[in-house]
Amino acid sequence: MEEKIRRILSEHILDPEEVDELQTDTLLISGGYLDSISTLRFATFLEEEFNIVFMPHEVTRDNLDSLELIQGFLVRKMENE
Repeated sequence: MEEKIRRILSEHILDPEEVDELQTDTLLISGGYLDSISTLRFATFLEEEFNIVFMPHEVTRDNLDSLELIQGFLVRKMENE
């Protein structure tokens, strides 16, 4: 799952070099890697890749601020859909 997330980030959102440097706890939104527009684009790519649907209130720092948080959110989301 982490590799798919990293692939989305490197192909569509960030420079591949930046993605290579990310740790699982690197803050993506709070750390300035993702702004509001790129976060929405990222959520759209995650929906397509993992066959989920984000509710508007789910596109937040609490769910998307690190690779670790994203993986946890995706697992919970896929279990409930």
